[in-house]
Amino acid sequence: MKTRIVKLGGSIITRQDSPDLFDRPNVLRLARELAQENQQLIILHGTGLYCKPHAHEHEYVKTGLIGQDKSLIGLRKRHDLRALNLLVVETLLTASLPAYPIDASTFFRDTLDGFAHDECKQALCAMLAKGYVPVFFGDLMPQPDGSFRVFSSDVMTLLLAEMIRPDDVFFLSDTPGVYGVPGPSSGGYGEILSQVSPQTVSNAMALSEEDRQDVSGGMAEKVGLAFDIAKYCGRCVIASGYDGEVLTHLMADDNTIGTRVFP
Repeated sequence: MKTRIVKLGGSIITRQDSPDLFDRPNVLRLARELAQENQQLIILHGTGLYCKPHAHEHEYVKTGLIGQDKSLIGLRKRHDLRALNLLVVETLLTASLPAYPIDASTFFRDTLDGFAHDECKQALCAMLAKGYVPVFFGDLMPQPDGSFRVFSSDVMTLLLAEMIRPDDVFFLSDTPGVYGVPGPSSGGYGEILSQVSPQTVSNAMALSEEDRQDVSGGMAEKVGLAFDIAKYCGRCVIASGYDGEVLTHLMADDNTIGTRVFP
């Protein structure tokens, strides 16, 4: 039985035209694809519209820090992110996935550097042994001084990959993979790269303005973390969470889907 980590980007689980900003149909479709195969699953999800507009409004998009003087803002947003997690878990359960929400702050001791690896691994392995699907999410972590710091679900993906050493890690975003640098005569982005590594990324990867406007760093930050994640798994792929049967193809080892990331 394979062990897989699936990261659902915030952009594919939230949408502006939904009353609660949650893209229920897309999450349900992806959940049903995951439920087709007998496997050990760990799911993480981003924050999307539940956080990005808020980060711009309260000016922590660049620093990732909500100061002590705005602690009520941080507490309210933490509450919103847990509401989003409940929506994700509810949808996974609808697709017959035994989802078990996990609050990552349980395993932090005072700072982001104080992560209790052994405690988390022990709890995670116990859940997987029971057949549960642990579900983590991006969050705002309380700091000793009363402030709150953004904790990216991409960073949590790296921590989990290092602990579990999964067969596969799939990042699903709103793009088909990593865009290459466009040619002199082309507009917009270049072609989707079939693979990327630290040795090739500087000359091949196209960066967008959105990367600089994303509180978690956008695609550029994701790829940087993916290089490290690829050290701890058999295969790491970035693909579109909007493509039909994307997970079905990825779980069938279809190498034509998305961008393969090498360490």
